[in-house]
Amino acid sequence: MMIDLAGSIVMFIELVMAWQYCRKNNVGAVIWYCTMASITALALSRR
Repeated sequence: MMIDLAGSIVMFIELVMAWQYCRKNNVGAVIWYCTMASITALALSRR
């Protein structure tokens, strides 16, 4: 359960970072953080 909680926190942080960079119009960073969040979500769903 702690691993799922840690993964969820990491995914939340990545999405918050994507939102912050979206506000700054940095498209590359938004794509990077959204990709990392989706990889984290995929890894969590495969457990």
